[in-house]
Amino acid sequence: MKLFIYTAIVALFLASCAQEATTDLGKLQSRRDSLKIARTNISDELKALELEINDVDTNINERVTNVTVLALTTAPFEHFFNVQGVVETDQNAQIFAEAAGKITSINVKEGDQVTKGQVLMTIDSKIIGNQIDELKSRLELTKTLFEKQEALWKQNIGSEIQFLQSKNNYESLQQNLETLQAQKALYNITAPFGGIVDEINPKIGEMANPAMPAFRLINTEIMYVKADITERYIGQIKKGDRLQIPLHLKIVDAPVAIDNDSITSGITTIDSSKLSKHTVKAKETRYGIARMYGITVYELEQMNPQLGDGLAQYAVINVPSKAILQTAIAEKGYTFYQVQPKEGFYRLKVKTNLTKEQIIALNPYAKDGLQDGMILKIPTNVTTSFTGQINIRDLQQTIIDTSQKRIAVLLPFRLNKIISDSLTLKQQEIKRNRLMSLSLDFYSGLLMATEFAKDKGISLQLDVFDTQYSTAIVSDIIKDNGFDTFDAVIGPLGQKNIENAAAMLQDTNVPIFSPLSNKQIKVSKNVFQSLPSNAMLEDGMLEYIVSGMSDKNVIVITDSAKKIQLAKIMAAIPDAKIVSLREEGFLRLEDIEIQIDETKENWVILESIDPILISNVVGVLNGLPVIDPDLDKNAAFDYHDVSNVHLAELNFTFPSVNKSYNYKDKNAFLISYKNKYGVLPNRFAVRGFDLTYDVVLRLASSEDIFTASKQEFETQYIENKFRYSKSLLSGYQNNAFYIIKYQDNLQFQVLE
Repeated sequence: MKLFIYTAIVALFLASCAQEATTDLGKLQSRRDSLKIARTNISDELKALELEINDVDTNINERVTNVTVLALTTAPFEHFFNVQGVVETDQNAQIFAEAAGKITSINVKEGDQVTKGQVLMTIDSKIIGNQIDELKSRLELTKTLFEKQEALWKQNIGSEIQFLQSKNNYESLQQNLETLQAQKALYNITAPFGGIVDEINPKIGEMANPAMPAFRLINTEIMYVKADITERYIGQIKKGDRLQIPLHLKIVDAPVAIDNDSITSGITTIDSSKLSKHTVKAKETRYGIARMYGITVYELEQMNPQLGDGLAQYAVINVPSKAILQTAIAEKGYTFYQVQPKEGFYRLKVKTNLTKEQIIALNPYAKDGLQDGMILKIPTNVTTSFTGQINIRDLQQTIIDTSQKRIAVLLPFRLNKIISDSLTLKQQEIKRNRLMSLSLDFYSGLLMATEFAKDKGISLQLDVFDTQYSTAIVSDIIKDNGFDTFDAVIGPLGQKNIENAAAMLQDTNVPIFSPLSNKQIKVSKNVFQSLPSNAMLEDGMLEYIVSGMSDKNVIVITDSAKKIQLAKIMAAIPDAKIVSLREEGFLRLEDIEIQIDETKENWVILESIDPILISNVVGVLNGLPVIDPDLDKNAAFDYHDVSNVHLAELNFTFPSVNKSYNYKDKNAFLISYKNKYGVLPNRFAVRGFDLTYDVVLRLASSEDIFTASKQEFETQYIENKFRYSKSLLSGYQNNAFYIIKYQDNLQFQVLE
């Protein structure tokens, strides 16, 4: 519609010009003819001058360009086009312990090359070893008795029953011994295939947990390149076509060919004149040396194919001619981390809780952006996940402890507000009192979670308290009810109430889950912030936009209340075009149209808390060739005058802490909830179920909540997902959220 209006305006303008021209057609035609005659005369005069200059100019021969004539021959014509790909391997596995117990030795280091069957870690097996020794002694005696009974039976002495009992006892103990020996073998974690140890999670002296990954092993010998081909070329390529794969710091002098799914190439060595020598010192690693010279570990290995698996002290290796740092050794309290593909500052913040500024302060060369394979220095005490991919885990499959769990629930039911016995008045009060209504909805989902937990065999004791949304009452509840015996606390609501409860319980090591607030809580090691912060949503959305904005025309529209967000956007996307509001605080079609690039896909970032402006901009944008990513879908987008149909037509994309369930889904929770309460659950009821069920399953799958959250993994339920990481100076933060897009059918599509 917008393009049609724009075209109509042009057409009207041209029509008005044509009408004016017809008023004196004769004069215009006469003027045209005179200009044509003048142009012809000037052209002839220029040609004559050029001839005279050539006759007089003695340097004319110096401007002659020499050419060579070649004979035409037939030759194959090859056309290449460029695509981007990633190097992957099918042998990239997390290795779990198959038995629980104290870790007695870890026999490898990160970066070590191992072979199939090599022992990586051993777990204390003294108890089972003693059982085997005891069984061997019993087996010796049983064997002797069986052999004697067998000799007597062959002489027809004794009964058959005595012989069979003796034989059965002997064979039974043999089988028991084999079983125990097989169980003892589980106390050694071995490599399922040869490769490189990429990650080691546990430490010597810790308890091995079969639910937690101990190692990540990657086989770099069997790898392949995976690339996406656009539809334009799909019909033009086929198996057996030739590829050229440029290898960094090497020259490919022969095209790479794919034949029967194998890849071969001819490769020459790099230019040695661009290299220098480095003598390996004590405690230097490949990661440290690569960081010192501003290259990746892979690039270092390509420069030194003779390295093999080790890095010997005093070895002389090839490195770039110029170092960017003074040392290759990490200071005490720091370690090295290799940036994974497509990993930006936001994802590193999720993994390490280090901000972009903190990372750059430790690694100044990162100020221009992160690159795949870049080596960073980070503190050793931060929580990191080196997989590069999110580890999604179903805790229902890792339950190891079904003993009774005691959970306290602190919610502002505000029952003191209900003073009438009239059912009608009670219902009216619940509808009127938002906190009461919200708490009851949350509690209904919470109760469903306890029933699901009991179906899994988990025993629960639920202690429910009415905080009346009072800090003083929260204090009294904690003082009078021995909260140090609880396994977890859900609630209370409100930032001050959470901070007060956390302060009172910080010495008890009892975890407290903030259920419905994403405001920053004061430093407290036992607080679990279950909702991602607004800043995290904004950063995540911005990173999503930056990762996909190649060849896009990005337009930014903000109101005066979003100055900080605007500065952040422009820092990340310097080429973005800003559309300024008119003095009246709104936009017209032409304000945006002038920034539209019809040769590209147009992305509009709309950052505002003003529902009137949002309605105005969405109405203006509707129909233009744009996708409309917003950094944060706030309540203003739910304003009644903002059309969901318009948002869907604009491919409106936004970050969200939860997704919306499909009421048509045959989900066990949805069916059970409707059967019990007669209605489908709202988002607060779903939140109560998701959060409570996650807390219970974390308790049942590990020693305690803190141990269960030590390894970074993600759990997903009806509408919410949880991925906690430990902050450097405070508690735990949920880093999991969704990137959602409106579809044409007004349904939501989860993009990430």
